Amino acid sequence: MRAGQRFFPFILAALAGCGGSPPSPAPSLSTVQPPSRTPPSISSASPTALGAEVPEAADVSDIVARYRDELGAKLSVPVARAESDITPTGEPSNALGQFVADEMLAYLKAAPERSADLFITNDGGLRTPLYGGQILLRHVYEVMPFDNELVIIELDGTTLGRIFDLVAQKGGEPIAGARLLIDPVAGRATGVEIAGHPLEAARRYRLGTTDYLAESGWLHAAVDGLPILRTGILMRDAIVEGLRARDARGEVVRPSVDDRIRLAPGASSPSKGAYP
Repeated sequence: MRAGQRFFPFILAALAGCGGSPPSPAPSLSTVQPPSRTPPSISSASPTALGAEVPEAADVSDIVARYRDELGAKLSVPVARAESDITPTGEPSNALGQFVADEMLAYLKAAPERSADLFITNDGGLRTPLYGGQILLRHVYEVMPFDNELVIIELDGTTLGRIFDLVAQKGGEPIAGARLLIDPVAGRATGVEIAGHPLEAARRYRLGTTDYLAESGWLHAAVDGLPILRTGILMRDAIVEGLRARDARGEVVRPSVDDRIRLAPGASSPSKGAYP
């Protein structure tokens, strides 16, 4: 469920609280009058200016304030601590992307029914750094404001190889459970390894990703037609659970970047975002 769908009932409730009523049934075709052939003159229009001088509706303000206070309290709950900033900048990998991908793969592997061999997401879905110090729930929402659901796709090694070519063409994306070398001249990935073993064309793999990437993002063309296992778990919620588990163990989140995505010797990384 997307954010707009999730808040639609709230919008209806707010309208009801303002004294609104359900819309009237649509008129039958026999009662619809044809439009006037003479449009009204623009000079006869009476526009209403919107701005700070327009007074607030007290009943609407009360509703908004109530939800703002409730959500503010809930989103101010601490979930973990970060040693320093974990940023989404850097090519072909960055600290925030690797952290999120590792957390998601660990989360999926924790339950056999949703276990995955590797995980891929997109840098564009990570909107701000996780700043050093106390990490509040609202900070996680700021990093991942979208309701992206974790999904599993079973596919063969040949298809997975094509996906890693896309990763190479994009100049790198957050991955976990895999390693590869980017050849920017050929626009492909070489030396791909899954869990420390060379990619096998005929082998079946379980790829963890998000519903957005699988259904409409850059992964869609490669996995279109393949069955998708929906977990019903939002990526953001899985991150929160992982952070809370770390905090319960007394662990501080530390940024790190390894060489799971490497560039061919002497090559420079393709520009991020070159491919959708």
